[in-house]
Amino acid sequence: MRLPRERWPLVTTVLIVLIGSVFLLTQARHLWFFGDDWAFLLARDLGERPVESLMAPHNEHWSTVPVLIYRALYSVFGLHHFLVFAALPVAAHAVACVLLFLVQSRCGIHPWVSAGVTAVLVFLGAGAENLLWSFQIGMIGTAVFGLAALLLSAGWTGRRTVVIIWTLSVLSLMTASTSIPMLIWLGAFTFARHGLRRALVLAVPPMIVYAAWFIVWGRQAETGIPESRPVDVMPLAWKGLSVTWERMTGFEGVGPVLVIGLLTAALTLQPDSARRALALSGAATAVITYLILADSRGGLGPESTSPSRYSYFGALMLLPALALVLHSLWDRLKTRRVEGSVALAAILGLLVIPGILGTVDFRVGRDTLTPDLRARTIAASELARSSERLLDNAVDESYNPNITADALRLDSVAAALPDGPVTARDRLTARAALQVSAAPTSWGLPEAVATVEGTETSPSGDCSIGLGAVGSVLEIPSGREGAQARLILSETDRTTVRLRDGTVTSASVPMVVGDTSEVYVGVTAPGVGLLVDLPPGVPFTVCGRLDAGQEDAIAP
Repeated sequence: MRLPRERWPLVTTVLIVLIGSVFLLTQARHLWFFGDDWAFLLARDLGERPVESLMAPHNEHWSTVPVLIYRALYSVFGLHHFLVFAALPVAAHAVACVLLFLVQSRCGIHPWVSAGVTAVLVFLGAGAENLLWSFQIGMIGTAVFGLAALLLSAGWTGRRTVVIIWTLSVLSLMTASTSIPMLIWLGAFTFARHGLRRALVLAVPPMIVYAAWFIVWGRQAETGIPESRPVDVMPLAWKGLSVTWERMTGFEGVGPVLVIGLLTAALTLQPDSARRALALSGAATAVITYLILADSRGGLGPESTSPSRYSYFGALMLLPALALVLHSLWDRLKTRRVEGSVALAAILGLLVIPGILGTVDFRVGRDTLTPDLRARTIAASELARSSERLLDNAVDESYNPNITADALRLDSVAAALPDGPVTARDRLTARAALQVSAAPTSWGLPEAVATVEGTETSPSGDCSIGLGAVGSVLEIPSGREGAQARLILSETDRTTVRLRDGTVTSASVPMVVGDTSEVYVGVTAPGVGLLVDLPPGVPFTVCGRLDAGQEDAIAP
């Protein structure tokens, strides 16, 4: 049976989506659970307080849907099959891409143009954080529900459609806070096509549901984000949108030009058409979204609106404007189809190729943040379940604070961990995380005979003072009962530590120390050397016993 010609763009789109999904999974297989994944895996047990676990905000997000998905998969697979979790955002992204194609086609964008623009979204390296981080099923889930609601709104048929749109919108709101911009897009598009009354009918009831959740649970959220300055909101919003499209092309400085061009196209091209309504409502929502981000995130600094996870929406909402431009170009070249096809392919290729490269770059960068985390977590679980004394609770305070010794002690968590090779270095790194810490009071451990290496020291009472240099360390040898030493680091409140056992040295682990205040640096791992890095140019004071050779070297 021969496929009708009008079906070719849809089939092509599905093939592109399948190829893109395979590509994303090949990248994701190099990664493991990261960051907020662990909040849903280890801190959202539905057994004791199920309602609170389901309804409490994650940061400020209503996350009931992703929590349910995570808990269901965890109960079946544990942590043994990461690709099952990694497939979540990939599958959701695939659905979002097909929905974008259908929405654009329903609004009158030429099917081949729509297929090409969808390919840009499929390989959106600018939004790779959402595509390769399983936790981002929340953000991409809002796009799926929101685009499905847009598709139904574009073909409004009656009350049943309204109920389905309400259901999709509420599910979107229950997935992440990026649902609010998607609901704004739905309202703006419906307003442009069907008027204010219908827009309010679709948008207000879901927002009432969200308001009820916020009053009962959502207002408990404490993000700890400093307030943004009003003067910074517009520049930060503009920067976020511009950076998105700059990343999409790979050319520095073109982002502002592209954004201005797309906004202008959405305002001026093909008025009184569904194509223009989709493009204009999407462009307006993109601007509103980044203004919201700048206002709510601006206190985090100049890069607060630039993360890849936001770029996904900056691209998605402006892609219909790009489709409108390309549709107009296609119409102008309708008598020269070869030239039109070449021009379309060239323009889209300039966006797809950087997207593929950007996705690989993101995967490599993410992998370097937490190397060997799987093996270190397994080693930390073994250590947490032993009888050895621990001084800290976090396995990876910087990127995975929810991986704690308290959680890893649980039988259910230990059983959920995958099998895998664990090296001596992995075990030593786990010890550096859990058996080394600094505190303002004594740990009750034996006083160490410490050594400062890599820089000179001078006596100061019963202490020694010096200035950190490149490669300088304080070495604290640990006996069977551990050891401790007193340390003051000026001009910084943190450093890094390593453990050395013969020829094996652990990875560096961050350690918080008091800025200019004395702390006791303790280690309970037996028979190892603790290496405390002394940052270059930072004054330090070591109190207690230095080894005899060093005391002789610094004696006046």
